[in-house]
Amino acid sequence: MRRARRTRRRFHAGLGLLLVAALVAGCGGSDGTKQFGKRFEPVNEQLLTLVSSVGQAVAARPSDKALAAEFNGFASRFRVIKARVDGLKPPDKLRSQTQALSAAVGHLARDMRAIAAASGAHRPDLARAATVSLVRDSQAAGAARREIARKTGTKVNP
Repeated sequence: MRRARRTRRRFHAGLGLLLVAALVAGCGGSDGTKQFGKRFEPVNEQLLTLVSSVGQAVAARPSDKALAAEFNGFASRFRVIKARVDGLKPPDKLRSQTQALSAAVGHLARDMRAIAAASGAHRPDLARAATVSLVRDSQAAGAARREIARKTGTKVNP
């Protein structure tokens, strides 16, 4: 029992740190991308806020049941952000980064659902596997988000 709690604490701490670190940093912009940047900025802010919320939730070390509920909520919020990214009309030079961001945010939603399911089922082995996927997808989302932010002059850091 003690070992499971210790493992869960490490899992929560590591997850929060990795997710926040993967999605934060960068700067820049050009005239052709400024309009897109204005439309991207609120989506960027929403994504940064959500990532911060995930980190705070994990740092609070909730019970498995509470973690499952929170992560299901995060999954829903990531799906909303993905829909907003999909609704953006990027200029040609930002199309691939925007598509990469959309795909990565969709993967983050999937990872959040997987972590929620694993927590609800008290399956740390499945939670670890989903966390590995979450970290990988966070890095992809962070890289795409930072590149778009740099090229549009949107705020990169919270």
